[in-house]
Amino acid sequence: AGGHILDVGANVGYTACLFARQVSPPFRVYAFEPEEVNFARLSRVIAARGLGDVIVAEQTAIGDREGTVALRTNPDHPGDHQVVETAHEGAIQVPITTLDAFVAANHIAPVKFVKIDVQGHELAVSRGMSDLVARSPTIEISFEYSGPASNAVVDWYRGRAFRLSIMRRDGALIPLTDAALSAALQSRGYCDIFATRREIV
Repeated sequence: AGGHILDVGANVGYTACLFARQVSPPFRVYAFEPEEVNFARLSRVIAARGLGDVIVAEQTAIGDREGTVALRTNPDHPGDHQVVETAHEGAIQVPITTLDAFVAANHIAPVKFVKIDVQGHELAVSRGMSDLVARSPTIEISFEYSGPASNAVVDWYRGRAFRLSIMRRDGALIPLTDAALSAALQSRGYCDIFATRREIV
């Protein structure tokens, strides 16, 4: 409530549609999806559900710089496309921007929630919204944790006074500890982390 929602890695719109039910008018959900087929599906879902006034679809990757970037596509899993630093077989070039640049250019304020699900690119996305995080004391963020490579993302948020919890599938928040992380990874291979500066009760 009370602000815009940024859905980074929107895929075909499942979470964007969930957010659209919760966002308070006149605020909107901005759904970012760089891959052409996924973006077309996302656009169709928004239109079919009559959510064009609430969800704004943007065909771009999000990271810590502006320009273009290589996106490795997985033909067997449309939710497993991944930004890579060097082009290789199966990669396509897509536009990329930062959340800081996007919200500044489009005068989007305030932002209350950001969802990041970008297959290992979470740290770059986070770095690219440093200004937004610094000037938004009540912003809350979720991001995917997939193992030790994600520890740098955890450190990034802890360094900015965020309290971190594991989001269970039933919506419960579990304090982020090594034991809880290990259990979550054994169960699913990844988990979603919720970052907030408020007290969690």
